[in-house]
Amino acid sequence: MWLHTKKTISIALALVLIVSCFCGCDAMISDEDELLAVPRLASALEQLQSEIDNALGNNGEYAAPTSGYNRQSIQMMDLNGDGTEEAVVFIRTSNEKPLKICLFENHDGIYSFRASVEGEGTSFDSVSYYDINGDGYREIIVGRALGTGLPKAVSIYSLTDDGFYELMSNTYTGYSVMDIDRDEDREMIIVRYDEPTSSGVVEVHAYSKSDNAMMLKASTFLSTGLESLTRIRTGYLIDMIPAIFISGQCNNKTGIATDICAFRDGEFVNITIDPETGMSREIVSQYTVYCSDLTGDSIYEFPQTIAVRQYETQKSSETFWKIVWRNYDIYGKAHEVMQTYHNYSDGWYFIIPNKWKNNITVDRRDYVSGERTIVFSIYSGNSTLPTDMLAIYTLTGDNKEDRSALTGRFEIKNDQSEQSRMDTIFAARIYELDSDMRRYAITEDDVINSFKFIQTEWLSGELSS
Repeated sequence: MWLHTKKTISIALALVLIVSCFCGCDAMISDEDELLAVPRLASALEQLQSEIDNALGNNGEYAAPTSGYNRQSIQMMDLNGDGTEEAVVFIRTSNEKPLKICLFENHDGIYSFRASVEGEGTSFDSVSYYDINGDGYREIIVGRALGTGLPKAVSIYSLTDDGFYELMSNTYTGYSVMDIDRDEDREMIIVRYDEPTSSGVVEVHAYSKSDNAMMLKASTFLSTGLESLTRIRTGYLIDMIPAIFISGQCNNKTGIATDICAFRDGEFVNITIDPETGMSREIVSQYTVYCSDLTGDSIYEFPQTIAVRQYETQKSSETFWKIVWRNYDIYGKAHEVMQTYHNYSDGWYFIIPNKWKNNITVDRRDYVSGERTIVFSIYSGNSTLPTDMLAIYTLTGDNKEDRSALTGRFEIKNDQSEQSRMDTIFAARIYELDSDMRRYAITEDDVINSFKFIQTEWLSGELSS
């Protein structure tokens, strides 16, 4: 629950800001004046708290946003770029318009009330800060929940000499902000989906200087037949073309369909929609896995699941899947980037070597308590049985250190595994190969560099990016 007492917020505010002050100081403090910095800061925070208490009054309470990246009731943000942070406070009152935003400015260490704005709704859904109108100051983008069964509402507020000025207000299912048309100005991208009619639209709103408002610039349709929207992300296609990726559940919630929308030849289009079916061609089944920037270059990869071949002597009866990750170009053509095997139960994935990807099979061989084993094998030539190539072990038992050091095994140590859970060790074994299989051989470094952890963010939904 995001409601807090005044005392709780006061203590939290003081602790957070005092710690942030120390982080920018030298470890050794010898000057007497520096020793007095913390009390002065504490005094400033007490004064800010007093100003906030006045704004709360007798019928106000803190009301932090419930989603997005900024979920604090009191948010410190440099809106005007002068190097001094303003305090943005989110409050719920019993007024006709119960959701209230208050802004407090800092002048020479003294906070004072600057402006406020009230709005309808039951709670703050999300908040973000971007320079939308190009004046060098950040606008405040606020989403509000209006009630059960009602659409959410988003407003963009610009700070003027007279207080908050509303640049736009609209309903939304999700939204994002980016320069999607590459004109060097940020646009507001609103996604709206109506579940009863299984239809939706993506709108691009741009700031108009002559109107001093956000105006609709372009729009396109989403896939029809989605049961719900689950995630919205902004990123890039091949050649660093900006795009927005909207994912939703389909096929009785067993699949994830993703619409990719971008500007092509000046027109805002959905590049993955099939004009005959009205549904996106980009659908992943078997796993709830979303498009992700696996390579860290801001160009998103899109997953496609493919079952690997089973064999007679396989120990496990389950079906194993590899994931083929592809980039899209602006014309809707997919290009393969890599293949992976994802072990969701143990939280890791392995990048399949290129020389394995057409011949690979996978098996699970769990023989010992506290030791879970995945074995990768390769079919070669006309063989009916594959050759074991690599085993990866997830070790959690009391003797995990000893088992990671068994003959032929080596511990997987990289930047991620060094920071992993203390109760788990990951190890591997590379099998010895006959001469006719050595063309498939890999090294310990290959294994360590190809072993990665699954990020929770890749699997979860978020309707405002």
